[in-house]
Amino acid sequence: MADKLTERQKRFVREYLASGNATDAARNAGYATPNKTGPKLVKTGLVAAAIAEGAKRAERASIAGREERLEILTKLVRGEDELSGEVVKPSDRISAASLISKMQGELITKVAGPEGENLKVDITTVSTGDLLAMIKELRRR
Repeated sequence: MADKLTERQKRFVREYLASGNATDAARNAGYATPNKTGPKLVKTGLVAAAIAEGAKRAERASIAGREERLEILTKLVRGEDELSGEVVKPSDRISAASLISKMQGELITKVAGPEGENLKVDITTVSTGDLLAMIKELRRR
Protein backbone atom coordinates (compact mmCIF):
# COMPACT_ATOMS: atom_id res chain seq x y z
CA MET A 1 0.00 0.00 0.00
CA ALA A 2 2.78 2.43 0.93
CA ASP A 3 4.41 1.70 -2.43
CA LYS A 4 1.42 3.35 -4.15
CA LEU A 5 2.03 6.66 -2.36
CA THR A 6 4.19 9.42 -3.75
CA GLU A 7 7.39 10.24 -1.89
CA ARG A 8 5.78 13.41 -0.54
CA GLN A 9 2.76 11.44 0.71
CA LYS A 10 5.08 8.91 2.39
CA ARG A 11 6.91 11.78 4.07
CA PHE A 12 3.54 13.22 5.17
CA VAL A 13 2.52 9.87 6.69
CA ARG A 14 5.84 9.59 8.60
CA GLU A 15 5.53 13.16 9.86
CA TYR A 16 1.87 12.71 10.82
CA LEU A 17 2.61 9.51 12.74
CA ALA A 18 5.39 11.30 14.61
CA SER A 19 3.45 14.46 15.49
CA GLY A 20 -0.25 13.70 15.12
CA ASN A 21 -0.68 17.15 13.57
CA ALA A 22 -1.84 17.20 9.94
CA THR A 23 -0.83 20.81 9.23
CA ASP A 24 2.68 20.38 10.66
CA ALA A 25 3.07 17.08 8.80
CA ALA A 26 2.07 18.71 5.52
CA ARG A 27 4.43 21.64 6.14
CA ASN A 28 7.34 19.29 6.94
CA ALA A 29 6.54 17.15 3.91
CA GLY A 30 6.88 20.21 1.67
CA TYR A 31 3.29 21.01 0.71
CA ALA A 32 2.65 24.62 -0.38
CA THR A 33 -0.64 25.05 1.52
CA PRO A 34 -0.26 22.85 4.62
CA ASN A 35 -3.35 24.34 6.36
CA LYS A 36 -5.61 22.96 3.64
CA THR A 37 -3.59 20.00 2.38
CA GLY A 38 -2.83 18.36 5.75
CA PRO A 39 -6.40 17.86 6.96
CA LYS A 40 -7.45 16.78 3.46
CA LEU A 41 -4.64 14.18 3.16
CA VAL A 42 -5.55 12.58 6.51
CA LYS A 43 -8.95 11.70 5.03
CA THR A 44 -7.68 10.63 1.59
CA GLY A 45 -7.98 6.88 0.87
CA LEU A 46 -4.43 5.58 0.48
CA VAL A 47 -2.89 8.13 2.83
CA ALA A 48 -5.51 7.45 5.52
CA ALA A 49 -4.93 3.71 5.13
CA ALA A 50 -1.15 4.17 5.41
CA ILE A 51 -1.62 6.25 8.58
CA ALA A 52 -3.89 3.56 10.08
CA GLU A 53 -1.40 0.84 9.17
CA GLY A 54 1.51 2.80 10.67
CA ALA A 55 -0.43 3.48 13.87
CA LYS A 56 -1.26 -0.21 14.18
CA ARG A 57 2.40 -1.17 13.72
CA ALA A 58 3.46 1.35 16.36
CA GLU A 59 0.87 0.02 18.79
CA ARG A 60 2.02 -3.58 18.31
CA ALA A 61 5.63 -2.53 18.85
CA SER A 62 4.75 -0.86 22.16
CA ILE A 63 3.16 -4.02 23.63
CA ALA A 64 5.54 -6.27 25.54
CA GLY A 65 5.88 -9.59 23.77
CA ARG A 66 6.12 -12.98 25.46
CA GLU A 67 9.93 -12.96 25.66
CA GLU A 68 10.04 -9.46 27.12
CA ARG A 69 7.43 -10.36 29.75
CA LEU A 70 9.39 -13.49 30.67
CA GLU A 71 12.61 -11.47 31.00
CA ILE A 72 10.94 -8.94 33.30
CA LEU A 73 9.37 -11.64 35.47
CA THR A 74 12.64 -13.59 35.63
CA LYS A 75 14.45 -10.51 36.91
CA LEU A 76 11.81 -10.15 39.61
CA VAL A 77 12.14 -13.82 40.60
CA ARG A 78 15.88 -13.24 40.98
CA GLY A 79 15.25 -10.18 43.13
CA GLU A 80 16.28 -7.62 40.50
CA ASP A 81 13.94 -4.63 40.18
CA GLU A 82 15.72 -2.13 37.99
CA LEU A 83 12.63 0.05 37.58
CA SER A 84 12.26 1.07 41.20
CA GLY A 85 15.66 0.06 42.52
CA GLU A 86 13.96 -1.42 45.57
CA VAL A 87 14.45 -4.86 47.07
CA VAL A 88 11.88 -7.30 45.70
CA LYS A 89 9.69 -8.78 48.44
CA PRO A 90 9.58 -12.59 48.69
CA SER A 91 5.83 -12.57 48.00
CA ASP A 92 6.43 -10.62 44.77
CA ARG A 93 9.15 -13.07 43.78
CA ILE A 94 6.74 -15.97 44.31
CA SER A 95 4.02 -14.18 42.33
CA ALA A 96 6.45 -13.59 39.46
CA ALA A 97 7.47 -17.27 39.51
CA SER A 98 3.82 -18.26 39.46
CA LEU A 99 3.15 -16.02 36.46
CA ILE A 100 6.08 -17.55 34.60
CA SER A 101 4.66 -20.99 35.34
CA LYS A 102 1.24 -19.90 34.08
CA MET A 103 2.76 -18.55 30.87
CA GLN A 104 4.61 -21.80 30.27
CA GLY A 105 1.74 -24.12 31.19
CA GLU A 106 3.51 -25.68 34.17
CA LEU A 107 0.82 -25.20 36.78
CA ILE A 108 -0.41 -28.74 37.24
CA THR A 109 1.88 -30.55 39.63
CA LYS A 110 1.79 -33.95 41.30
CA VAL A 111 1.83 -34.09 45.10
CA ALA A 112 2.00 -37.24 47.19
CA GLY A 113 -1.31 -37.81 48.97
CA PRO A 114 -1.87 -39.26 52.43
CA GLU A 115 -1.66 -42.86 51.18
CA GLY A 116 1.31 -42.17 48.90
CA GLU A 117 -0.84 -41.79 45.78
CA ASN A 118 -0.10 -38.94 43.40
CA LEU A 119 -2.50 -36.03 43.55
CA LYS A 120 -2.69 -33.38 40.85
CA VAL A 121 -2.80 -29.85 42.19
CA ASP A 122 -3.72 -26.85 40.02
CA ILE A 123 -1.63 -24.16 41.68
CA THR A 124 -3.40 -21.38 39.78
CA THR A 125 -6.17 -21.62 42.37
CA VAL A 126 -3.83 -21.57 45.38
CA SER A 127 -3.07 -18.34 47.21
CA THR A 128 0.53 -17.31 47.86
CA GLY A 129 0.10 -18.05 51.57
CA ASP A 130 -1.30 -21.53 50.87
CA LEU A 131 1.50 -22.18 48.40
CA LEU A 132 4.10 -21.23 51.02
CA ALA A 133 2.38 -23.51 53.54
CA MET A 134 2.43 -26.39 51.01
CA ILE A 135 6.12 -25.85 50.36
CA LYS A 136 6.88 -25.88 54.10
CA GLU A 137 4.85 -29.07 54.55
CA LEU A 138 6.61 -30.80 51.65
CA ARG A 139 10.01 -29.83 53.08
CA ARG A 140 9.08 -31.47 56.41
CA ARG A 141 8.44 -34.83 54.71
